Amino acid sequence: MKMKSQHLNVVKMLAYSGAPKREVARTANISEQTLYNWIKDDDFARLHEAYTSRYQKAVEEYQLTSNYEQFLLDLEISKNDKDIVSCLAYIDANITGIIENKTSRIDNILEKCISLIEKRIDSETADDELLIYLLDRYLKNFNK
Repeated sequence: MKMKSQHLNVVKMLAYSGAPKREVARTANISEQTLYNWIKDDDFARLHEAYTSRYQKAVEEYQLTSNYEQFLLDLEISKNDKDIVSCLAYIDANITGIIENKTSRIDNILEKCISLIEKRIDSETADDELLIYLLDRYLKNFNK
């Protein structure tokens, strides 16, 4: 099969999002049967495997080499709440694609962020909406 940009977009959705195939098909505006036919194709399967393994390797390397404590410290010393919101959006974006057996690491990050925001609220340097946001993300992640 000749790979087009739509094929590549679907491969990325499958590899990065962890979303069910039905949802991927709906998002890509293709039928489920079309998606299953693509998945059966050898070229598509090889491309999907390459993206999936590259993504999993990147996630594992990120978790091994990232310094979460420094990241949280940077959040704490930031004087601009917009910076914190953008960091939280970054965490939120990465939670959805993390491999399931790594969720305890995400829970640790969220717990530390919640604690951090509570301290900022106590010192009246942050909005309680940040805490509500983090608690919501933590509970959604915990209930998976």
